[in-house]
Amino acid sequence: PVSLKGMRNIVKIAFQSSDDEENTWRECKGLLNFILEKCRDQLNQFSIQEKERQFVIRDFDNRMTDPKVIYKHCLSLAPYLLSEFLRFPSSSDAEDNAKLKKANKATLSFLALECFELVVKHTLNCCQENGKVNINKVADFLGVCNINKDSQEEEDELITSISKRISEFESNVEGLIERNSPSEIEVMIVIISNLINIAFPFGLKLDTHLAWIRKMCEEMPQPSPSLAKKLVTLHLKLEHLMVEDMNDIFRADAEYSEDICTYVGKSEDINEDKDMDPRDQKFKIFHETTIYNIIEVVLSVQDNAIHEAQWILSFIENEVEGQINGDKGGSQDEEGSFNMEVRDQLYNLLDKIVVMMGSLCNCKITGPPSLHMCKTLTNLYTTLTNTTKFCIAHK
Repeated sequence: PVSLKGMRNIVKIAFQSSDDEENTWRECKGLLNFILEKCRDQLNQFSIQEKERQFVIRDFDNRMTDPKVIYKHCLSLAPYLLSEFLRFPSSSDAEDNAKLKKANKATLSFLALECFELVVKHTLNCCQENGKVNINKVADFLGVCNINKDSQEEEDELITSISKRISEFESNVEGLIERNSPSEIEVMIVIISNLINIAFPFGLKLDTHLAWIRKMCEEMPQPSPSLAKKLVTLHLKLEHLMVEDMNDIFRADAEYSEDICTYVGKSEDINEDKDMDPRDQKFKIFHETTIYNIIEVVLSVQDNAIHEAQWILSFIENEVEGQINGDKGGSQDEEGSFNMEVRDQLYNLLDKIVVMMGSLCNCKITGPPSLHMCKTLTNLYTTLTNTTKFCIAHK
Protein backbone atom coordinates (compact mmCIF):
# COMPACT_ATOMS: atom_id res chain seq x y z
CA PRO A 1 0.00 0.00 0.00
CA VAL A 2 1.05 3.60 -0.61
CA SER A 3 2.19 5.55 2.44
CA LEU A 4 0.57 8.84 3.40
CA LYS A 5 3.65 10.63 2.09
CA GLY A 6 3.33 8.81 -1.23
CA MET A 7 -0.38 9.58 -1.38
CA ARG A 8 0.38 13.24 -0.71
CA ASN A 9 2.77 13.30 -3.66
CA ILE A 10 0.26 11.58 -5.95
CA VAL A 11 -2.52 14.01 -5.01
CA LYS A 12 -0.14 16.93 -5.51
CA ILE A 13 0.78 15.76 -9.03
CA ALA A 14 -2.82 14.98 -9.99
CA PHE A 15 -4.46 18.13 -8.68
CA GLN A 16 -1.71 20.71 -9.06
CA SER A 17 -1.26 20.75 -12.83
CA SER A 18 -0.66 23.42 -15.44
CA ASP A 19 -3.38 24.49 -17.86
CA ASP A 20 -2.08 22.12 -20.54
CA GLU A 21 -1.76 19.21 -18.13
CA GLU A 22 -5.12 19.90 -16.49
CA ASN A 23 -7.15 18.91 -19.52
CA THR A 24 -5.27 15.60 -19.71
CA TRP A 25 -5.87 14.85 -16.04
CA ARG A 26 -9.52 15.95 -16.22
CA GLU A 27 -10.15 13.49 -19.04
CA CYS A 28 -9.16 10.68 -16.63
CA LYS A 29 -12.05 11.09 -14.22
CA GLY A 30 -11.93 7.44 -13.25
CA LEU A 31 -8.26 7.77 -12.29
CA LEU A 32 -8.90 10.93 -10.25
CA ASN A 33 -11.78 9.21 -8.46
CA PHE A 34 -9.52 6.23 -7.75
CA ILE A 35 -6.78 8.48 -6.33
CA LEU A 36 -9.19 10.23 -3.96
CA GLU A 37 -10.78 6.95 -2.90
CA LYS A 38 -7.34 5.56 -2.02
CA CYS A 39 -6.50 8.80 -0.22
CA ARG A 40 -9.71 8.46 1.81
CA ASP A 41 -8.91 4.82 2.63
CA GLN A 42 -5.41 5.77 3.72
CA LEU A 43 -6.71 8.50 6.02
CA ASN A 44 -9.39 6.19 7.39
CA GLN A 45 -6.73 3.64 8.26
CA PHE A 46 -5.04 6.20 10.48
CA SER A 47 -8.42 7.07 11.99
CA ILE A 48 -9.00 3.51 13.22
CA GLN A 49 -5.51 3.13 14.68
CA GLU A 50 -5.67 6.58 16.14
CA LYS A 51 -8.86 5.69 18.01
CA GLU A 52 -7.32 2.53 19.46
CA ARG A 53 -3.94 4.02 20.35
CA GLN A 54 -4.87 7.67 20.77
CA PHE A 55 -1.90 9.57 19.30
CA VAL A 56 0.42 6.57 18.92
CA ILE A 57 -0.15 6.14 15.19
CA ARG A 58 1.11 3.40 12.91
CA ASP A 59 1.20 3.17 9.13
CA PHE A 60 0.27 0.24 6.87
CA ASP A 61 3.61 -1.42 7.60
CA ASN A 62 2.92 -1.19 11.34
CA ARG A 63 5.74 1.31 11.75
CA MET A 64 5.40 4.01 14.40
CA THR A 65 4.42 7.35 12.89
CA ASP A 66 5.13 10.64 14.61
CA PRO A 67 1.99 12.85 14.81
CA LYS A 68 4.21 15.71 13.61
CA VAL A 69 4.77 13.79 10.37
CA ILE A 70 1.02 13.21 9.98
CA TYR A 71 0.44 16.92 10.54
CA LYS A 72 3.06 17.81 7.92
CA HIS A 73 1.45 15.58 5.27
CA CYS A 74 -2.09 16.71 6.15
CA LEU A 75 -0.96 20.34 5.95
CA SER A 76 0.30 19.64 2.44
CA LEU A 77 -2.83 17.72 1.37
CA ALA A 78 -5.41 20.24 2.63
CA PRO A 79 -5.10 22.97 -0.06
CA TYR A 80 -5.45 20.52 -2.97
CA LEU A 81 -8.45 18.75 -1.45
CA LEU A 82 -10.25 21.96 -0.54
CA SER A 83 -9.58 23.60 -3.91
CA GLU A 84 -10.88 20.49 -5.69
CA PHE A 85 -14.07 20.68 -3.65
CA LEU A 86 -14.44 24.40 -4.38
CA ARG A 87 -13.98 23.88 -8.15
CA PHE A 88 -17.69 23.21 -8.44
CA PRO A 89 -19.70 26.43 -7.85
CA SER A 90 -23.29 26.36 -6.71
CA SER A 91 -25.81 25.95 -9.48
CA SER A 92 -29.27 27.42 -9.64
CA ASP A 93 -30.23 25.36 -12.68
CA ALA A 94 -32.83 22.75 -11.75
CA GLU A 95 -31.55 20.22 -14.27
CA ASP A 96 -27.97 20.60 -13.01
CA ASN A 97 -29.18 20.23 -9.43
CA ALA A 98 -30.96 16.99 -10.28
CA LYS A 99 -27.84 15.59 -11.94
CA LEU A 100 -25.67 16.61 -9.00
CA LYS A 101 -28.05 15.04 -6.52
CA LYS A 102 -28.16 11.78 -8.47
CA ALA A 103 -24.36 11.50 -8.78
CA ASN A 104 -23.60 13.16 -5.46
CA LYS A 105 -21.49 10.49 -3.79
CA ALA A 106 -19.65 9.66 -7.00
CA THR A 107 -18.38 13.18 -7.69
CA LEU A 108 -14.79 14.30 -7.27
CA SER A 109 -16.18 17.16 -5.22
CA PHE A 110 -17.66 14.83 -2.61
CA LEU A 111 -14.62 12.56 -2.46
CA ALA A 112 -12.34 15.58 -2.02
CA LEU A 113 -14.55 16.89 0.77
CA GLU A 114 -14.57 13.50 2.53
CA CYS A 115 -10.77 13.44 2.41
CA PHE A 116 -10.60 17.04 3.61
CA GLU A 117 -12.83 16.22 6.60
CA LEU A 118 -10.47 13.39 7.60
CA VAL A 119 -7.50 15.71 7.14
CA VAL A 120 -9.18 18.25 9.44
CA LYS A 121 -9.74 15.55 12.05
CA HIS A 122 -6.13 14.33 11.95
CA THR A 123 -4.75 17.84 11.90
CA LEU A 124 -6.73 18.93 14.95
CA ASN A 125 -5.62 15.82 16.84
CA CYS A 126 -1.97 16.35 15.85
CA CYS A 127 -2.18 20.02 16.93
CA GLN A 128 -2.38 18.91 20.55
CA GLU A 129 0.80 19.10 22.59
CA ASN A 130 0.86 17.89 26.20
CA GLY A 131 -2.91 17.78 26.24
CA LYS A 132 -3.28 21.35 24.93
CA VAL A 133 -4.08 22.59 21.45
CA ASN A 134 -1.38 24.49 19.59
CA ILE A 135 -3.50 27.22 18.03
CA ASN A 136 -0.62 28.23 15.76
CA LYS A 137 -0.77 24.84 14.03
CA VAL A 138 -4.51 25.21 13.57
CA ALA A 139 -3.82 28.62 12.04
CA ASP A 140 -1.25 27.14 9.65
CA PHE A 141 -3.72 24.52 8.51
CA LEU A 142 -6.44 27.09 7.88
CA GLY A 143 -4.05 29.38 6.04
CA VAL A 144 -3.99 32.02 8.79
CA CYS A 145 -0.69 33.68 9.72
CA ASN A 146 1.16 32.69 12.88
CA ILE A 147 1.29 34.87 15.98
CA ASN A 148 3.56 35.72 18.85
CA LYS A 149 2.32 33.51 21.70
CA ASP A 150 3.10 36.29 24.19
CA SER A 151 0.82 38.78 22.48
CA GLN A 152 -2.83 38.56 23.55
CA GLU A 153 -3.80 41.19 20.98
CA GLU A 154 -2.33 39.14 18.13
CA GLU A 155 -3.98 35.98 19.47
CA ASP A 156 -7.34 37.78 19.42
CA GLU A 157 -6.69 38.76 15.80
CA LEU A 158 -5.85 35.16 14.99
CA ILE A 159 -9.08 33.85 16.53
CA THR A 160 -10.99 36.50 14.55
CA SER A 161 -9.31 35.23 11.36
CA ILE A 162 -10.19 31.63 12.23
CA SER A 163 -13.79 32.73 12.85
CA LYS A 164 -13.87 34.31 9.39
CA ARG A 165 -12.56 31.09 7.87
CA ILE A 166 -15.31 29.12 9.64
CA SER A 167 -17.84 31.64 8.26
CA GLU A 168 -16.48 30.91 4.77
CA PHE A 169 -17.22 27.24 5.31
CA GLU A 170 -20.73 28.21 6.44
CA SER A 171 -21.16 30.14 3.18
CA ASN A 172 -20.09 27.01 1.31
CA VAL A 173 -22.92 25.14 3.05
CA GLU A 174 -25.41 27.66 1.68
CA GLY A 175 -24.03 27.02 -1.80
CA LEU A 176 -24.40 23.27 -1.24
CA ILE A 177 -28.04 23.80 -0.30
CA GLU A 178 -28.58 25.41 -3.70
CA ARG A 179 -26.87 22.40 -5.30
CA ASN A 180 -29.09 20.08 -3.27
CA SER A 181 -26.09 18.15 -1.92
CA PRO A 182 -27.13 16.79 1.51
CA SER A 183 -24.18 14.40 1.85
CA GLU A 184 -21.67 17.20 1.32
CA ILE A 185 -23.57 19.44 3.75
CA GLU A 186 -23.27 16.76 6.44
CA VAL A 187 -19.50 16.59 6.02
CA MET A 188 -19.22 20.39 6.12
CA ILE A 189 -21.26 20.52 9.36
CA VAL A 190 -18.80 18.04 10.93
CA ILE A 191 -15.85 20.20 9.82
CA ILE A 192 -17.44 23.38 11.19
CA SER A 193 -18.27 21.68 14.49
CA ASN A 194 -14.70 20.39 14.91
CA LEU A 195 -13.18 23.81 14.21
CA ILE A 196 -15.53 25.52 16.68
CA ASN A 197 -14.63 22.94 19.35
CA ILE A 198 -10.94 23.71 18.90
CA ALA A 199 -11.19 27.52 18.71
CA PHE A 200 -13.83 28.15 21.42
CA PRO A 201 -11.44 27.75 24.42
CA PHE A 202 -9.24 30.46 22.86
CA GLY A 203 -12.06 33.02 22.86
CA LEU A 204 -13.92 32.32 19.61
CA LYS A 205 -17.06 34.49 19.48
CA LEU A 206 -20.05 32.24 18.84
CA ASP A 207 -22.74 34.86 18.11
CA THR A 208 -22.53 34.78 14.30
CA HIS A 209 -22.04 31.00 14.15
CA LEU A 210 -25.02 30.41 16.46
CA ALA A 211 -27.19 32.75 14.37
CA TRP A 212 -26.15 30.87 11.23
CA ILE A 213 -26.87 27.34 12.54
CA ARG A 214 -30.17 28.47 14.04
CA LYS A 215 -31.16 29.92 10.67
CA MET A 216 -30.29 26.58 9.05
CA CYS A 217 -32.57 24.74 11.48
CA GLU A 218 -35.36 27.28 11.04
CA GLU A 219 -35.30 27.49 7.25
CA MET A 220 -33.93 24.24 5.78
CA PRO A 221 -36.95 22.31 4.48
CA GLN A 222 -36.94 18.53 4.77
CA PRO A 223 -33.27 17.65 5.25
CA SER A 224 -32.22 14.00 5.44
CA PRO A 225 -32.59 12.38 8.89
CA SER A 226 -28.82 12.23 9.47
CA LEU A 227 -28.36 15.85 8.37
CA ALA A 228 -31.18 17.01 10.65
CA LYS A 229 -29.49 15.21 13.55
CA LYS A 230 -26.15 16.95 12.90
CA LEU A 231 -27.78 20.37 12.52
CA VAL A 232 -29.78 20.12 15.75
CA THR A 233 -26.80 18.69 17.64
CA LEU A 234 -24.58 21.61 16.61
CA HIS A 235 -27.34 24.15 17.30
CA LEU A 236 -27.98 22.92 20.84
CA LYS A 237 -24.26 22.66 21.57
CA LEU A 238 -23.68 26.29 20.60
CA GLU A 239 -26.77 27.40 22.53
CA HIS A 240 -25.43 25.73 25.68
CA LEU A 241 -21.97 27.24 25.21
CA MET A 242 -23.53 30.70 24.94
CA VAL A 243 -25.69 30.40 28.07
CA GLU A 244 -24.78 32.88 30.80
CA ASP A 245 -27.81 32.44 33.05
CA MET A 246 -28.48 28.93 34.40
CA ASN A 247 -32.20 29.60 34.05
CA ASP A 248 -31.77 29.71 30.26
CA ILE A 249 -29.73 26.52 29.94
CA PHE A 250 -32.47 24.60 28.11
CA ARG A 251 -34.07 27.56 26.35
CA ALA A 252 -33.46 26.20 22.84
CA ASP A 253 -34.28 22.66 23.95
CA ALA A 254 -37.66 23.91 25.15
CA GLU A 255 -38.29 25.43 21.71
CA TYR A 256 -37.63 22.07 20.09
CA SER A 257 -39.90 20.42 22.66
CA GLU A 258 -42.68 22.82 21.67
CA ASP A 259 -42.20 21.97 18.00
CA ILE A 260 -42.19 18.25 18.84
CA CYS A 261 -45.54 18.67 20.58
CA THR A 262 -46.82 20.71 17.64
CA TYR A 263 -45.81 17.99 15.21
CA VAL A 264 -46.77 14.79 17.09
CA GLY A 265 -49.51 16.24 19.30
CA LYS A 266 -49.86 16.26 23.08
CA SER A 267 -50.30 13.13 25.16
CA GLU A 268 -53.92 14.00 26.02
CA ASP A 269 -54.67 13.94 22.28
CA ILE A 270 -53.46 10.37 21.93
CA ASN A 271 -56.87 9.07 20.86
CA GLU A 272 -57.61 12.06 18.68
CA ASP A 273 -56.55 12.94 15.16
CA LYS A 274 -54.91 16.34 15.25
CA ASP A 275 -53.91 18.29 12.17
CA MET A 276 -50.47 19.85 12.44
CA ASP A 277 -50.18 23.46 11.31
CA PRO A 278 -46.64 24.08 9.97
CA ARG A 279 -47.07 27.78 10.72
CA ASP A 280 -46.93 26.95 14.44
CA GLN A 281 -43.42 25.52 14.11
CA LYS A 282 -40.23 27.48 14.66
CA PHE A 283 -38.03 24.97 12.82
CA LYS A 284 -38.76 23.76 9.30
CA ILE A 285 -36.47 20.75 9.63
CA PHE A 286 -39.32 18.85 11.30
CA HIS A 287 -41.02 16.34 9.03
CA GLU A 288 -42.00 12.69 9.17
CA THR A 289 -38.53 11.31 8.36
CA THR A 290 -36.59 13.57 10.78
CA ILE A 291 -38.89 13.73 13.81
CA TYR A 292 -37.41 10.65 15.51
CA ASN A 293 -33.83 11.83 14.97
CA ILE A 294 -34.57 15.26 16.46
CA ILE A 295 -36.28 13.72 19.49
CA GLU A 296 -33.23 11.48 20.01
CA VAL A 297 -30.92 14.50 19.98
CA VAL A 298 -33.04 16.40 22.52
CA LEU A 299 -33.15 13.34 24.78
CA SER A 300 -29.39 12.81 24.45
CA VAL A 301 -28.84 16.36 25.71
CA GLN A 302 -30.92 15.51 28.78
CA ASP A 303 -28.92 12.29 29.24
CA ASN A 304 -25.73 14.37 29.34
CA ALA A 305 -27.27 16.83 31.79
CA ILE A 306 -28.35 13.98 34.10
CA HIS A 307 -24.83 12.54 33.90
CA GLU A 308 -23.46 15.95 34.91
CA ALA A 309 -25.88 16.06 37.86
CA GLN A 310 -24.70 12.60 38.95
CA TRP A 311 -21.09 13.77 38.79
CA ILE A 312 -21.86 16.84 40.91
CA LEU A 313 -23.67 14.65 43.47
CA SER A 314 -20.67 12.29 43.66
CA PHE A 315 -18.37 15.29 44.12
CA ILE A 316 -20.48 16.64 47.00
CA GLU A 317 -20.63 13.21 48.65
CA ASN A 318 -16.83 12.88 48.49
CA GLU A 319 -16.35 16.38 49.89
CA VAL A 320 -18.71 15.73 52.80
CA GLU A 321 -17.08 12.37 53.53
CA GLY A 322 -13.67 14.05 53.52
CA GLN A 323 -14.85 16.65 56.02
CA ILE A 324 -16.28 13.98 58.32
CA ASN A 325 -13.01 12.03 58.24
CA GLY A 326 -10.96 15.19 58.66
CA ASP A 327 -9.16 14.75 55.34
CA LYS A 328 -9.95 18.25 54.08
CA GLY A 329 -7.94 21.31 54.99
CA GLY A 330 -9.21 24.88 55.28
CA SER A 331 -11.80 26.46 57.52
CA GLN A 332 -15.17 24.82 57.99
CA ASP A 333 -16.93 28.08 57.09
CA GLU A 334 -15.19 28.28 53.71
CA GLU A 335 -15.84 24.61 52.93
CA GLY A 336 -19.46 24.88 54.04
CA SER A 337 -20.03 27.93 51.85
CA PHE A 338 -18.44 26.21 48.85
CA ASN A 339 -20.49 23.03 49.35
CA MET A 340 -23.70 25.06 49.55
CA GLU A 341 -22.87 26.76 46.24
CA VAL A 342 -22.28 23.39 44.58
CA ARG A 343 -25.49 22.00 46.08
CA ASP A 344 -27.45 24.96 44.77
CA GLN A 345 -25.95 24.32 41.33
CA LEU A 346 -27.06 20.67 41.54
CA TYR A 347 -30.59 21.52 42.66
CA ASN A 348 -30.96 24.17 39.98
CA LEU A 349 -29.76 21.79 37.26
CA LEU A 350 -32.10 19.02 38.38
CA ASP A 351 -34.97 21.50 38.48
CA LYS A 352 -34.33 22.48 34.85
CA ILE A 353 -34.06 18.83 33.78
CA VAL A 354 -37.36 17.96 35.47
CA VAL A 355 -39.12 20.86 33.74
CA MET A 356 -37.64 19.90 30.38
CA MET A 357 -38.52 16.20 30.71
CA GLY A 358 -42.00 17.18 31.88
CA SER A 359 -42.55 19.11 28.65
CA LEU A 360 -41.36 16.11 26.60
CA CYS A 361 -43.66 13.78 28.56
CA ASN A 362 -46.57 15.96 27.43
CA CYS A 363 -45.78 15.06 23.82
CA LYS A 364 -47.32 12.04 22.10
CA ILE A 365 -43.95 10.37 21.46
CA THR A 366 -44.14 6.91 19.92
CA GLY A 367 -41.78 4.59 18.10
CA PRO A 368 -38.06 4.12 18.95
CA PRO A 369 -37.68 7.43 20.87
CA SER A 370 -40.30 6.28 23.41
CA LEU A 371 -37.91 3.61 24.71
CA HIS A 372 -35.10 6.17 24.92
CA MET A 373 -37.36 8.50 26.88
CA CYS A 374 -38.27 5.72 29.34
CA LYS A 375 -34.56 5.05 29.96
CA THR A 376 -33.87 8.76 30.42
CA LEU A 377 -36.75 9.10 32.87
CA THR A 378 -35.56 6.05 34.82
CA ASN A 379 -32.08 7.55 35.06
CA LEU A 380 -33.54 10.89 36.17
CA TYR A 381 -35.71 9.28 38.88
CA THR A 382 -32.69 7.34 40.17
CA THR A 383 -30.65 10.55 40.35
CA LEU A 384 -33.46 12.39 42.14
CA THR A 385 -33.81 9.51 44.61
CA ASN A 386 -30.08 9.46 45.36
CA THR A 387 -30.06 13.24 45.78
CA THR A 388 -33.01 13.08 48.18
CA LYS A 389 -31.34 10.34 50.22
CA PHE A 390 -28.18 12.42 50.48
CA CYS A 391 -30.10 15.52 51.58
CA ILE A 392 -31.99 13.59 54.27
CA ALA A 393 -28.81 11.93 55.55
CA HIS A 394 -26.90 15.23 55.84
CA LYS A 395 -29.46 17.68 57.15
